[in-house]
Amino acid sequence: MKNKDGSFLDFFAERFNGTSRELLCGPPDDWAGRAAVDWVRRLRQRNAYDPEIEQMLKVAQVLDAIYENARP
Repeated sequence: MKNKDGSFLDFFAERFNGTSRELLCGPPDDWAGRAAVDWVRRLRQRNAYDPEIEQMLKVAQVLDAIYENARP
């Protein structure tokens, strides 16, 4: 993944295989609110706590560590 022109909102996702590259997605991408809509959809379907969400804590911790180490 890489951001477009330093943007905090626009990202490219690419898959590399040897010397070839495949664009998986990129701007403009209408992603605004998609996570919230997906959460509501899942909640309506299951109406229960989803333990899979605990994986997000690990992701957040990794991202925090990356940004902490990137500071000058």
